[in-house]
Amino acid sequence: MNRFAKIGACLLAFVLFAYLLLVDYPRFKESLTTGSRSAASEQLEAADSSAPEAETEDPGVDTSADTSAEVSDPEASETAALQAQAEALEQELEDLREQCGAVPVALFFDQSTDVIYQELYPAMTTAGYTGTIVFQDGALTGNYQIIETSEFKTMNEAGWEYAIGGDSTDIDLTGTVTAQAWQTSLETYIKNLRARTGITPTLYVFRDGEYQEDCDAALEDLGYTALAYSAADAAEDTAVSALTRLTWFRVSAETDAETLLEELQSCSCAVLLAEVDEADSTGEDLFTSEDYIALLGELVADDGVTITTGTEILETAADGSERQQLLEQIQEKEAELAQVQAQLE
Repeated sequence: MNRFAKIGACLLAFVLFAYLLLVDYPRFKESLTTGSRSAASEQLEAADSSAPEAETEDPGVDTSADTSAEVSDPEASETAALQAQAEALEQELEDLREQCGAVPVALFFDQSTDVIYQELYPAMTTAGYTGTIVFQDGALTGNYQIIETSEFKTMNEAGWEYAIGGDSTDIDLTGTVTAQAWQTSLETYIKNLRARTGITPTLYVFRDGEYQEDCDAALEDLGYTALAYSAADAAEDTAVSALTRLTWFRVSAETDAETLLEELQSCSCAVLLAEVDEADSTGEDLFTSEDYIALLGELVADDGVTITTGTEILETAADGSERQQLLEQIQEKEAELAQVQAQLE
């Protein structure tokens, strides 16, 4: 009996040992490992928290790019500001030009020959325009190849106007001449023209290079109220007088409408001065009535020009402060815009 009890006890002890070996020992080992790892982690975390933070650089990142970006940001901001300023100035210019509107232009003719009445007058009437005839070099109605007095009166009644121009006398204004001698000769011519036509012109048109500052006093003494001269003479004129001043632009068969429009936009008002040829003329640069009307059509179609009369253009020139002020503002804004664009470049 005791023998069998001993054998059973031995078997039970072996089973318990096997159980512990196969089941509890792995759990026990894992608990030992986990505990040691937790302790090690705590020690490492404590060490990291007590040590100062070190700056690390990613070897794959180029830090010089960040530096250049910081430098370029102010440049980009400045460029953006200049572009915004340029856009604002362009809008202001557009608004000012719109306010300025079309430039008033009067039609003057540097001739009083038969072609004026026979060809130009009918063409102008059909197109709805009137003009101003400039009596040049002492021309009088009824003289050889000059319009008849009856033709003059017909055109005058239809709204055409008249001025004196060129030398209008036997004196060459581009030569050496005293203002008094020119005034005396001009006074004689005015009397003769008044006797033929019954009118006394109050506007004198100077050919290019003829105007001299001494002329102002003589014209005022003779009752003139206005003068017209070329853009070149106008730029050099420094005389101070009560005369209203007009600037003329000569037009011919070679005139380019687009170029002329650009020149006119800088004026508060202007005069187109032309000499129209006869249809059967053999001149090299033939400028017929049809070609002249076609040129006017191009100018008007652009909306940059409005055709008016000699009287109205004089009133505009004498009064035209509003358009002149707008033009001055446009010039200032254009100068500002040019400076900004130069900075952008």
